[in-house]
Amino acid sequence: MLASTVFQKTKGTGYAYNKALKTTPFGRSDAVTRGGFAIMPHETAPLSLMLGIQKESILGISFVQLLENLHKRLETEAIDEFREHLKISLDRTERSINYEYQNVTEDQFEDPFDIDSYKGMLEDRFFMIEEVRKLSDELSILALFKHVEIHTKRVIKRHLPSIDSKKLFNINSLKQELPFTLEKVTNFNAFNELRLINNAIKHQGKVSAELARNFPSWQEGDEFPRLNNTYLRLYPQVKIYIESLVGQIASHSELNT
Repeated sequence: MLASTVFQKTKGTGYAYNKALKTTPFGRSDAVTRGGFAIMPHETAPLSLMLGIQKESILGISFVQLLENLHKRLETEAIDEFREHLKISLDRTERSINYEYQNVTEDQFEDPFDIDSYKGMLEDRFFMIEEVRKLSDELSILALFKHVEIHTKRVIKRHLPSIDSKKLFNINSLKQELPFTLEKVTNFNAFNELRLINNAIKHQGKVSAELARNFPSWQEGDEFPRLNNTYLRLYPQVKIYIESLVGQIASHSELNT
């Protein structure tokens, strides 16, 4: 009933958040808000409008600088929400199983020997929780890389429209098309490790030769352990990488010409 009410109130918006009419440098537009703070939409102004005002400044900031600042933010709220809700659910289930396991007694069964089968079932459920945690960590890695990849293509399309986005299908073509050395971007190694882990999860399901060759802390052929710590380690570094990458792209922006 609650879910039905929420979706009826937000029908056509795609978000269960409030919507506010917000004034922008380009006029009035609908902005999604959360907790009273406006969240800028993913898409910026049309290219024709961008080109028309590129040499003007807004509140002392050039349009290219404004665009650069907006693009430096990597939106990962959906991943954060997914991880938090799943963690809460799994932690609650794990506590329940542990309590049941510690407190079950033989007198609860018609046949006292059935307690062993019941405890075995609880152990299987506990094992499955750990498997779900591992899957959650892998999905988080895949989702983070997906966000980075899509965001990179979006920024390149805005600032360097002469580059054919179809050529940006892998790291080698990306390096070839960019007007600067990608390896010199801050925290490139964090991005590269994320990319290689992503590829290994998708294609091998274990540590690949390329991942082990580039990052010796990984051993080729090993099964991936829980990747939660790896995600937490790479997440802030990759956000810094995006900030640096966007800065480099903006410094070569074709909108300045």
